[in-house]
Amino acid sequence: REMQMLAVTQRVLATDPGRALRLAEQGEREFSSSMFSAERRQLRLLALVKLGRLDEARRAGRPFLAHYPKAPWSERLRRALATGVVD
Repeated sequence: REMQMLAVTQRVLATDPGRALRLAEQGEREFSSSMFSAERRQLRLLALVKLGRLDEARRAGRPFLAHYPKAPWSERLRRALATGVVD
C-alpha cells in the first residue's frame, strides 16, 4: 500500500500538486518511519514548490537537504528550491 501511494504521488505531482501534497502528508502519517520516508518528504517539498508555496518549501527544504545532501533526488530538489520550478 505504501509503494502504491508513493507511485501515485510521483505520478500526479506534475498535473495535480495539491493531490500529491495530500498523498505525501498522508503517507508520512501512516508510514512515518519507513525506508521511503525521505523520498516521500522530497515529493512533499516539490509539491509545495509547484503550488507556489516556495518560502514554506525552502524553510523545510534547507535542513532536509543538509541531512540528505547526496540522495539521488537531492539535485532536483535543490534546483526546484532555488528556481521555484520543478523539472
